[in-house]
Amino acid sequence: MRTYARLLIKAIKAGDKPEALTVFSKLASKLDRAAKTKLIHKKNADRKKSRMALRINSIETKAA
Repeated sequence: MRTYARLLIKAIKAGDKPEALTVFSKLASKLDRAAKTKLIHKKNADRKKSRMALRINSIETKAA
C-alpha cells in the first residue's frame, strides 16, 4: 500500500494525470483488500481513496 501511495503522490506532483489514475486504481484495490481482511478499517480505506481522488482531480484544474 505504501509503495503505491508514494508512487501516486510522485505522479501527482509531476502533474502526470494518466499515470496517477493508473496508480490510483492499484492503490484503491490494495486498500480495499486491506479493509476486507481487517488490516485497516473500511472507513480508513475510504478516506484515503477519497483524499487521493481529490488530489488527482486537482491536477486538471491547475493546468486549466
